Amino acid sequence: MNAFLRRLLRRTLKVAPVRDAYADIARLLSNEKVEQVLDIGACRGTVSLRLARLFPTATIHAFEPHPESFTQLEANVRPVPRIRRHPLALDDAPGEAALRLNAVPGSSSLLPRPHDGRTYHNPEARAIGEAKVRVVTLDAWAAGERVERVDVIKLDVQGAELRVLQGAERVLRHVKLVYTEAQWYPTYEGAALLCDVWAHLRRFGFSLFHFYNTWGGEDGQVVQGDALFIHAELRARALGASGSVRTQSFGA
Repeated sequence: MNAFLRRLLRRTLKVAPVRDAYADIARLLSNEKVEQVLDIGACRGTVSLRLARLFPTATIHAFEPHPESFTQLEANVRPVPRIRRHPLALDDAPGEAALRLNAVPGSSSLLPRPHDGRTYHNPEARAIGEAKVRVVTLDAWAAGERVERVDVIKLDVQGAELRVLQGAERVLRHVKLVYTEAQWYPTYEGAALLCDVWAHLRRFGFSLFHFYNTWGGEDGQVVQGDALFIHAELRARALGASGSVRTQSFGA
């Protein structure tokens, strides 16, 4: 979730205390060789720039299909040649799709907003039209770009996260860490929930490390947040059996 959208949500929704996911990512990967990092749903490039700082020798691939956001992304990351920009949407099948544009660009999605039930939408995040965008699978993109191994995936595509991962089965075999937005309650039609994303990643040897940026409605319903998954091999190297055990409250 981008920072602007998070500020808007805080006006009307209860937000849990913030824990810095990128500090955790840096710690978990501090002794790892990181060469290829994917920022899927890069918006204006804020996270891409932070990832470039965290991994100073890695190539960062920033994917952003929103036309206006991609223009801003290009301008913002141009001073860092290691950040490669891709005006693409990722999905479980290639082709062309309608990106549903939103007044808050970071809320734009391949999926429509739900029509039924309570949806916990910020009133400022309203639909403003559509744009045709090119869609590829992550596996096809990696093969075309001759990217043999991806180390880190950051994923924020407004409900289509599972579909991206379903199109990345070859790529996921070598990934160390996945940091993804996840939904507890669907805010887009057909959006995968956290349990669906978790079940898919378990097939590839990933387990949950922590939740971040969780928010919900005034009625107490938890709606959305971010989740960090790490591969079993990374867990063994970075945490292992020697890690200290302590009791900690993680908040609501």
